[in-house]
Amino acid sequence: MPIRSSFRLAACLVLSVCLTVAHQAQETTVGREADVPAPLRDRAVQVILDASRSENPRLRLVALESVSVSPERARPMAQLALGDQNPAVRYGALVTIGRLQLNGLGLAAAEMADDPNPSVRAAALFAAHRCGQSVDLTPLAQMLGSSDLEIRGNAAMLLGLLGDPGAKPMLQEMASMPVARVDPAKLEWVRLQFAEAIIRLDPDDDRVMQAVRASVYSQYDDIRVLGLQIVGEVGDRTMDRWLLDLLKPDNPIQVRIAAAAALAQGGLANGQDTLVAASAYTEAQVNRDVRRFLSANRGGDGPAYEDMVQLSSDAQARRQVAGEVRAQAAFGLGNLGDLPAVQRLEQMLDDPEPITAVAAAGALLRVDAAGD
Repeated sequence: MPIRSSFRLAACLVLSVCLTVAHQAQETTVGREADVPAPLRDRAVQVILDASRSENPRLRLVALESVSVSPERARPMAQLALGDQNPAVRYGALVTIGRLQLNGLGLAAAEMADDPNPSVRAAALFAAHRCGQSVDLTPLAQMLGSSDLEIRGNAAMLLGLLGDPGAKPMLQEMASMPVARVDPAKLEWVRLQFAEAIIRLDPDDDRVMQAVRASVYSQYDDIRVLGLQIVGEVGDRTMDRWLLDLLKPDNPIQVRIAAAAALAQGGLANGQDTLVAASAYTEAQVNRDVRRFLSANRGGDGPAYEDMVQLSSDAQARRQVAGEVRAQAAFGLGNLGDLPAVQRLEQMLDDPEPITAVAAAGALLRVDAAGD
């Protein structure tokens, strides 16, 4: 499963107005996987390389994730990222090394087990173990009980990626451990991370899979998106009719994109119109949706309302939100991988928002790898 940090929607997660694309109730299958011409592939690689040198750590991380389909390309980028000043980039590099089992970097990973950032330390143990180094995984397991929910969720994800079924009972026990005075949305997010890790270790655990399915209807849109991503990645075809329903225009845009992407992973192209429309989402559309939200929630309060108020007066933030939406759409188009998707992704390499361009480049590399 891909690292998801690249495509977490920021303020747009609270947008509840949608694109106007007709909903298709009848299932349609994805067309034949398209070829990515060598010049286009080379151009996509250059976009990623440029992003890897960006001063923006977010872009450096997305660039690293975008080459994870190719161990040969990922190796030098991951090696360089081990020394990055930003802990999120170091974490991403170590996860990439471990997932791809870049054994030549195993010793370097082990040497980072004393990194000042706990999540980076956890990823270092994961990567070193996956690359054949002898390391004590006890500190990684102990992080499941951390009072920091981010550390706890990262540890669960890494244990799931290690693939040892013996870790399932520990994950089950720690998933239900009570946590005092935390944001309910953050707690629900972490519990869904634990569920994903358990599903990795035991795909037949229907009780946990039911919890993942239920998350698709959470009151929190970012939880819905994560649940949909998991559904798509595990290939849960029992959800197809519900995914089709989530393409309807009364659902938030990020939920519709995630549903379309999950359908594409299952070989269905019903969400293609949604993805193409979202790939052209503009700052003007964000502004329109923000105004509609504020008009419908006059005198509101809470984080969602505060985000909307801030967006209403910040054009640059609205442009960034629109770029995030387009980036998420690019990821979904990569799941489709047919000729119209590749043609649209090629156009998106020229997107004015770098996050969108590098997402499109990564999607093209995924299509190219799938065709090999």
